[in-house]
Amino acid sequence: MSCEGGGIAHSGIPFLPGYTVREPVPLDARYPRTQTLSFKNGYAVADVPVASLKPACGPADPVAFPAAPSRIELSQATRPFVPAFVQYEHCVLRFLAWFKEVLPGILDEGERIRKAVVSFWPEDCSLAIAEPRLPNSGLMQGTLVARHRCGLGLEDFSIGSTICVRKTQYHLCSADTYTRTFFSDRGLHLGEDLALPEAPTDGGAVSRPGSTDRREAPAESPTRYAEVALGKAAPSRHTQQFLKFSNQVLRFFAVWNDTGRLCGDVHRLQLRYYLEDDTVEIVEEGEAGNHVFLRRTPAGSKGEGVACLGGALLPLSLTTQDLGIGRKVVVHGRPILLRDADAYTKTWLKEHAGASEADLQPVRLPSPPPAKPLPPPPPPHNRIGDPEDSLQSCLRLVPTPPKRDQYKLMNSGGIILRFQACFAPPVSEIDEPRRFVISFFAADDTLSVFEPPAAAAGGAGSKFLERTRAYWVPGQTATLISEKDIWVGAVIPLAGRRFELLAADDFTLQHMELAAHPMARLGDALTTLGQALSDGKLVQQLRAALPLHGVLSVEELAGVLTQRTSLTRHQVFTLHRHLARRGPVTTAALLEALLLPPS
Repeated sequence: MSCEGGGIAHSGIPFLPGYTVREPVPLDARYPRTQTLSFKNGYAVADVPVASLKPACGPADPVAFPAAPSRIELSQATRPFVPAFVQYEHCVLRFLAWFKEVLPGILDEGERIRKAVVSFWPEDCSLAIAEPRLPNSGLMQGTLVARHRCGLGLEDFSIGSTICVRKTQYHLCSADTYTRTFFSDRGLHLGEDLALPEAPTDGGAVSRPGSTDRREAPAESPTRYAEVALGKAAPSRHTQQFLKFSNQVLRFFAVWNDTGRLCGDVHRLQLRYYLEDDTVEIVEEGEAGNHVFLRRTPAGSKGEGVACLGGALLPLSLTTQDLGIGRKVVVHGRPILLRDADAYTKTWLKEHAGASEADLQPVRLPSPPPAKPLPPPPPPHNRIGDPEDSLQSCLRLVPTPPKRDQYKLMNSGGIILRFQACFAPPVSEIDEPRRFVISFFAADDTLSVFEPPAAAAGGAGSKFLERTRAYWVPGQTATLISEKDIWVGAVIPLAGRRFELLAADDFTLQHMELAAHPMARLGDALTTLGQALSDGKLVQQLRAALPLHGVLSVEELAGVLTQRTSLTRHQVFTLHRHLARRGPVTTAALLEALLLPPS
């Protein structure tokens, strides 16, 4: 005889707790866990049985959300499986509902009708309920029910139906356009929208956020005396004003003409008058946004004062009767002209101030003064002295020395770039063997030219050009020859002659590489050379022109590459210096750097 708990009761043993014998467990008994994770049609789904909730998403698969079998055109057997989190991603159905709140402790309002928005997610059959927030309602509004599954399905939602969530009955009365389209595409009909219940249950403080009709007894009645005697405070004027004019702001567009002062300007302002507490705020309009001109402060009355920047008390008497388009108000001693207002302010002036259409026309501001004409350009340079020094005579009656770049003097002081140069062709036979040393001073962008003594000519060297600034076009300061314009291979005009830069010392080449000179960038040189060597014929010509054995000098490499590619002499110098850091510069090392086979 068996008993509860899997035990066996024998006839000779009393049927009491502790006197039962359990059946022996077989050695080959297995109790595996049920598999809940699987793949259907390539999607990972979880077949978790839900015993406490009814299958709201379909009888066969709690994850999928198929339509009713009698209302679909294609049977479920022929449709491929698509899980609900894919089919209904970002799909939210929204209904407008109302529920009844019972107020047992309030005599004049036994129950209250409140609105709610019901959101339903078909992907997991979850639901959330929120109440729209109303200003000055005095109620805890917002999220009423957080999103969770509560056992409701698609068939439970229709216009006029009632759903029960947490012992509260929500009556569905309307739906948005997307929800109606969702139901109509699946052959379901929601029904027509229903009206919300009317007063007197609609609202109290909720339906009338800005109303002051609280059914208060008259001030002279015995009821009011009894309420005050029992401890109920009488409503003040400020409270009634706040409740009546809450969130009502008069906005005027104003100007303050301050051109009478030195460096004054016309300020465009916004004057905001808050009716709920009679406060004024002024902000200044600008291109970068609005800036506070006068923080929100009480408008005051006759005789009251507001401290200004100078410390004096200036009267700030400003009421709604003083506001109007075309009027001037004085704020902190500054006359401000109200030139226009927004649409709500104009409507308020019509209803409360009796303003006509003529009084609401915007004030036209006078046209701004014409801009000052630009100064005439300086006259051309007369070739006497530096252009910067001569320009000071045109700018000032008493010339002053031109300002020097102190930052450049501190960071580039002592940096001298030296180049070997010659006269650029065409040149005569006498001038052809002449060589020069051009020194560029990076601190102030000046140049000097020195001619060293020739080996066979005898005699001492001489200074060819004193240290001075050089220009591409003589006399125009905008064409100054700077550090970016000098490099090995460049041709520059100096003292009426054209000089071609042939070489540079190691310090100059290293400084230009560290300063990322456009002609001293190794990456640009390799890119230009790689594009040129994409032609197979040029590669063969390069192998034939370069010697097979021996070390390549920079002149040999420059003579081969500058004639057959678009590389400049300075780029060839940079490439040669890069190869020299690895070892002797040979033809094999060059081809290896260019990723070319040696033969």
